[in-house]
Amino acid sequence: MFTRAAIAALLAASAGCAFGATRAAYEARTAARLEPAAVEPTPTEGGSVGVLRVRVFVDEDYRAQNRRHSQEIGRLFARASALLEPTVGLRLEVVEVADWKRRSGDDLQAVLDELVSLDPAEDVDLVVGMISGLARVEVQLHHLGMARVFGHHLVLRGLNDAVEVKELDRALGTVDEKVRRGLYARRRQHKELVILLHEIAHTLGGLHVTAPGDLLHWQYDHQQSSFGADNAQLMRAVAAAKLAKGPEAGAGWRLVLARVRVNPSQGWNEDEKAELVTELEELSRGESSAGERKGEAIGDAVRASDRERFRAAERLEGAGRPLDAWEELEPLIDYYPDEPGVQRFACRLAVAAERDRASVETRCSHAAQLGPGEADPQLRLAQWYLAGGDKAKSLAAAHKALELLQRSAAGATGGSGEDPGAERTWLDLARHFQALRAVTWAEKAAAGTSKAKDVAEWARATRVRFGMPAGGAIPPEREGEYVAGVSELLQAVYSRQYADAEKRAASLERTFRGAPGIHAARCDMEVRLHHYPAARAQCRAALRLYADSAWAHYLIGLLDKHDKNPAAALEHLERAIALDPDLKHAYEVAGDLYKQLGRAEDRKRLGEKYRAHFSHELP
Repeated sequence: MFTRAAIAALLAASAGCAFGATRAAYEARTAARLEPAAVEPTPTEGGSVGVLRVRVFVDEDYRAQNRRHSQEIGRLFARASALLEPTVGLRLEVVEVADWKRRSGDDLQAVLDELVSLDPAEDVDLVVGMISGLARVEVQLHHLGMARVFGHHLVLRGLNDAVEVKELDRALGTVDEKVRRGLYARRRQHKELVILLHEIAHTLGGLHVTAPGDLLHWQYDHQQSSFGADNAQLMRAVAAAKLAKGPEAGAGWRLVLARVRVNPSQGWNEDEKAELVTELEELSRGESSAGERKGEAIGDAVRASDRERFRAAERLEGAGRPLDAWEELEPLIDYYPDEPGVQRFACRLAVAAERDRASVETRCSHAAQLGPGEADPQLRLAQWYLAGGDKAKSLAAAHKALELLQRSAAGATGGSGEDPGAERTWLDLARHFQALRAVTWAEKAAAGTSKAKDVAEWARATRVRFGMPAGGAIPPEREGEYVAGVSELLQAVYSRQYADAEKRAASLERTFRGAPGIHAARCDMEVRLHHYPAARAQCRAALRLYADSAWAHYLIGLLDKHDKNPAAALEHLERAIALDPDLKHAYEVAGDLYKQLGRAEDRKRLGEKYRAHFSHELP
């Protein structure tokens, strides 16, 4: 797609042309270049796979921006269906367009999690959430939509490209207004269709590719026109497996796995392909994350009408309305005092709805009594303590929850039942430890679920950034204190408050003797004071204690560059980037060194990595 900057560039070029007919002709050619490509199917062998029943939730901001949203959504899904049917054998059928009582937010992952809780997709095949557009022209597709691989949920942003309309008006001033509006309408329709198809493709296992014209390229372009044949065939096989029932489902997933292993595409992203294989192995064994369709487990004693009330409360909780959810659930709490599922949910809602301390402790203590081996009530108490500012109690309760989960998992391996809410509890516990900066326990909780990969990555990154080797000098229960201390030390360094930084470093060394991150922070301070030999000594001390200290590698790279030793500098800078891909300046320094050394291929490789990570070119 031509972004705002690209359209502005065309405007600047047209301004330099002659007036009159010459300019009009130039702008007519520009309009032709901005015309979107036709989106076409990629026919694959096989007949119809089935119908994908779709429910669409539309949030308040989307409805405000799109007054005729029901008709527009119907037309959008009809266009997508027309392409998907010959490509993967699926026909889309929108069975409901419902209001979603929420306001839009920036965090698509959080919105997707809300949607999963709002509607577990028990009676449909796909649940779609439509939220408001961004106040900018955006080309990163995963800022515009998000889906769960092999899942039943996706979120799409609307398009509110007032900026693009304005730039088109400026760039195509001699073009008839009706023609301009038609061009914008076609560009918008193309972009909406590409985003929807891109995210549906992810639910069918589609992998990102490098070809810019492919619908599964990671960045939007107005010339995107079709799926590649490899992805189309893969998605057809996945569609058949997803819609299969009983033993046929497992056989279908095994066929998909064999296809990926035997006939891998050269254009697929290798990291994504590895994750896909892992997920397919689980699905082949019947261990799918398709558990997203299920809510809290409740017993047969709960009447059908009350069961529906319970599910309605779950949907309200998932929609970010815990107070309404509490009101919906409240009549059931005392009516089913011995139903563990109801009491677990009551405990969780009491925390989320910020009930009074007595209510929270009563509900969670009762839930814990009903299930003394269940971790969820302890986790909710931990969340409540943290909300009240009591980190010590929060950490203790969370650690107890971790021990209970680990015990339950060990028992399940031995043949006993698994905690019914284990998947959700593992995930919430991992994120709770992340909030407490308790890296070791966050890692252990994240290992309990395939859905906490973001927490596992946070823990890995925190270790290399703050110098925290596993099993090192920092006790797990004090890791949050250490991370906070090193952060405050670095803030003092960055603020040039060196006397205060020295006091903080000395205090940390007394408490956390032998912690590599303190040496790395001292190295940073010495670099800023131009005490280069002292800086190098501190960084080397950090690396002796922890070879994966990313900050120490980065700083030694700067010191080697200063000492005119580019080969050594590049070794450390590349290591720093590998350990911590967010170290933007490390790429830039390494790029300058490759340029100085005339190593064009290495700079090109680094530039590709930089562009993939930061979405713009290496300076």
